[in-house]
Amino acid sequence: MTTLSLQSIHTLNFFNQLIQDSLASLLENCQQSTLWVGNSSDLSIANVSIAANHTQMILTVVLTDGQITTLDIEISPDTVLIQGQWAKGAEIQGCFRPSHFQSLIPLPGSIDPETAQVSLEEQVLTLQFFKQDQSQSAKVRVELGLPSQPRLHPA
Repeated sequence: MTTLSLQSIHTLNFFNQLIQDSLASLLENCQQSTLWVGNSSDLSIANVSIAANHTQMILTVVLTDGQITTLDIEISPDTVLIQGQWAKGAEIQGCFRPSHFQSLIPLPGSIDPETAQVSLEEQVLTLQFFKQDQSQSAKVRVELGLPSQPRLHPA
């Protein structure tokens, strides 16, 4: 009877370890994605502020206190995508925390991504770029000439 109980405990312990390893593997590849709409300390980004004048735009992003090991930034004329990864030991015991995060920040106007200057100091990420000349914005006029195919013309 004791041998049977001991075998059962070992089997349960084996399955428990197998389940924990599987869940840990799944959580390692989990990602938190947000579209930035407001301030919250629950997210990877605690605060975003945007300042602009006639020629430049400055985006200031306050990152949470978590230990971030990688930080990648993709800049398009209308958005900034910030992606990162937390350090393995940055978890809080008993709480779920994805290993990766990304936040998409819409910009209030078009910028020239090629002019970006980026700095990171004490959890504050600052991005500075020139605004894009409004005359460069692409507009297309569609001409519907029946029965032929529609033709596109620059506006």
